[in-house]
Amino acid sequence: MREIDTSLPKGALDKEIVKAIDIVCREAGLTLVSKGSLGKYPGCVHWHYKLGDQTGTLEITFWPKGRRAWFALRPNRFGPWMNALVPQLKADIERWLFANPSEVRA
Repeated sequence: MREIDTSLPKGALDKEIVKAIDIVCREAGLTLVSKGSLGKYPGCVHWHYKLGDQTGTLEITFWPKGRRAWFALRPNRFGPWMNALVPQLKADIERWLFANPSEVRA
């Protein structure tokens, strides 16, 4: 499994981070399959996304206690579309949080 971390601004509220991830993924055309949490990271928000009818499920996790957000690329859930899309999603989420915090809070 490969993990790709997203940079988070120190002042961003947890709800801002969650909202940024939701908005960026929706605007990228991803379909939310599930949104919940993981026992390994208590209090986290964990998403599963798909892209149309293409193979693969993208996992994203935000763990407030560890102040960390990351993409998990698992071999058994990997889709070729993730190679190009994950770096773009990472950049877009960071742009939302660092450059446009007022838009996230709206």
